[in-house]
Order: sequence, then structure tokens, then C-alpha cells
Amino acid sequence: MDVKYFYDGELIYETHTSDLSGLMMAIEKSNSIHFEDDAYTFDAFFLNHYEQDGIWYEELVVYLVK
Repeated sequence: MDVKYFYDGELIYETHTSDLSGLMMAIEKSNSIHFEDDAYTFDAFFLNHYEQDGIWYEELVVYLVK
């Protein structure tokens, strides 16, 4: 599953995970995440499902604030 991190409406990081449960536990236990030289806190997240060329995909979208 793809995981996309957005800050101020802009995609700042994208990754892939096969362990959604572990990722969600890490997000719930942490109050911040660091990318390069910046620290962000979690604002909201949702699981998005979409169809592309007849195949269903899912992605976790994470919104961050400073």
C-alpha cells in the first residue's frame, strides 16, 4: 500500500508499506515525524480506495502540520 504524506496541501513524502497495522500503531504512539530537517505532527489520516484500469488500490493519506 502506498503511504502519502501531505503538508500544506503539498505532497512531501511518499513510501510503500505492507504492514498497515504496524504503521497505524506507530502513528498512534508518536506525536511527530521528521523529514529532512523539519518535524511535523499528525493532523489527520484516512484510507483511500480507488480503481485504476479495473484494479482496486488503496493508499493511506496522512496530513501533517508543523
